[in-house]
Amino acid sequence: MRGDRPEHARALVHAHASITQGRYLDKRHWISLGPGPGITERLVTDAVEDSYDLAVERLPGRDRPRTR
Repeated sequence: MRGDRPEHARALVHAHASITQGRYLDKRHWISLGPGPGITERLVTDAVEDSYDLAVERLPGRDRPRTR
């Protein structure tokens, strides 16, 4: 989820057995989601949208998409 809130990612890791620290990126900021209890479609959608928003925020203004 949201890369600028590592405490939120840590809370999700502790709350769900199938959420782990990110495997390939900065492990403080990113998580990996797997199927399991409490993993809802909304949770996955929020995680993907937050990750996308974070990536877009880091792009130069000229390279940012106008809409999602």
